[in-house]
Amino acid sequence: ELAFLQAVDAELAALGVDCRPICGRLQVLESGALRGYGLMLDRLSAADSLRVLEAGVGAHRRLGCGVFVPHKSAAAVGAPA
Repeated sequence: ELAFLQAVDAELAALGVDCRPICGRLQVLESGALRGYGLMLDRLSAADSLRVLEAGVGAHRRLGCGVFVPHKSAAAVGAPA
């Protein structure tokens, strides 16, 4: 998890994106050949959001891995319903 977040930090810095990455659950394909984590990008501006969408993040970005779902704030995540 730590190595994943460090790699994400480096890629976001290279894109000039200022946000707070929050690591989610480990995701593994059935075959086990592809592993990754859920990722929330907290405090992401509209401009930085577009930059992330255009460039992608991670080694498998060209495979279409990842779904970008907007949240209003990280405070809402994990709050009781």
